[in-house]
Amino acid sequence: ERDYARFHMRSGTVIFQAKNFKPRGELHVSATYCDDGDMLKELPYSYYSQEMIPTPNNEFDSKVLRNLPFARRGYVFRTEKLQEYYEKVSWYIPDPNYVPNLDELTETERSWINRFK
Repeated sequence: ERDYARFHMRSGTVIFQAKNFKPRGELHVSATYCDDGDMLKELPYSYYSQEMIPTPNNEFDSKVLRNLPFARRGYVFRTEKLQEYYEKVSWYIPDPNYVPNLDELTETERSWINRFK
């Protein structure tokens, strides 16, 4: 009856099971963010969906994208505007104990950061 399911998790595995499952399309994991301005409208949590992210239009959008790997880990941003942005993203779960460390990022995440420098 529902077209979507909402859940939040920081780590682990998602297993989808359904009896008599008859999909009407593909399973897509994403976070939707709506704003009246020109900011990014959708930031997928999944790394497999990153190609769907549009090219940033301004410096703030670049900063949002550059910090995406840290937001996914719950980094609490010192920049008020950046923190406010991520607090509106449904999958963002702040973790005041998380300390960002470039060495802990995957190669994909490090290249992502370099892409938006």
